[in-house]
Amino acid sequence: MQNVEHILPEIGNPKLKSQVSDHYTLGFSQQLENEWSWSIEGYYKTMDDLPLAIDDGPNAADLYSNDVEGRAYGIDLLINKNKTDNWYGWVALSYSKCERTDVS
Repeated sequence: MQNVEHILPEIGNPKLKSQVSDHYTLGFSQQLENEWSWSIEGYYKTMDDLPLAIDDGPNAADLYSNDVEGRAYGIDLLINKNKTDNWYGWVALSYSKCERTDVS
């Protein structure tokens, strides 16, 4: 469902469609010796019918439209050390990108 400020008749557009998204993910993990482990996960997400503010002056009938689409994708790497010999820790590395474009 759209945010309230995007669909209220006085300040938005009550005819806006709900945002739509598809999510895909694939990951692997492995337990190693001495309480070490690692995991890697990739993801891809599509986004459709996102709100776009319309700047047609103060007399614009609808202040928002569904004219934005986009995608986001990335990869996450996690290396973990569970507690042994009074120490533990983890490190994470991520790369991601998000793109949005007007369709009008």
